Amino acid sequence: MPRCPGQDQRFWKPDDIFEVECPVCKFSVEFWKDEPQVKCPSCKQLIVNPKLDLGCAKWCKHAEECLGQISGQEKSNLSTRLIESLRQIAEADQSVVRSSLEVLRYAEKIQLEEGGEPLVVKASAILSHIYEVPTQPELETQTDNAAESLDLLIHNILEKQGIKKEFRDHVCRILTACRDDKSMDLLEFKIIWDACHLAQLGQHTSTPDGTETDIAWKTETGRILAKERFEN
Repeated sequence: MPRCPGQDQRFWKPDDIFEVECPVCKFSVEFWKDEPQVKCPSCKQLIVNPKLDLGCAKWCKHAEECLGQISGQEKSNLSTRLIESLRQIAEADQSVVRSSLEVLRYAEKIQLEEGGEPLVVKASAILSHIYEVPTQPELETQTDNAAESLDLLIHNILEKQGIKKEFRDHVCRILTACRDDKSMDLLEFKIIWDACHLAQLGQHTSTPDGTETDIAWKTETGRILAKERFEN
């Protein structure tokens, strides 16, 4: 499977790997440009990448849908904007953001190897924990159903970023299936399902024969990443 050139390290420049000072303990933490967040080796604080660059704009055929106009001229990365939207909605509960970024980290790795629609995978990963956010008051007047209210929230977030309805519907179906623990025969769903479970594994310290590893991985890359997690 061809790798996305924007994330292929053969195309990287020296400053695409850089260091950031941990805001808590001041330890120098190394970042790669496409890492959404890194855990500080010293104090274990999760640090968000201040220079997040997924490198898709120059290469992806969907770049125009992933990039929106700002001030009529500048373009901004979809992932960065969605993360900021999630951060604003989650407000004080930044654990929702941290969990979503962890899902995004794994989803990107799986998507690069397995394929799938990058826009749908990235958006679904970033909004994977949106159901943990309290129902928005402005949406309660539009529907009495909590699930429908959250689905509407997802559509609103994506619509504001100029994402077409077919992609919004796709993301919504994937997140609804994940929330309801239902399966879908769609590659993007399989990627998000594996990424969510890999992120959950990262919160445990079980051994390779522990219950957390008894998961029917839906992609080969997900299975390999789970194996690597316990070997390292």
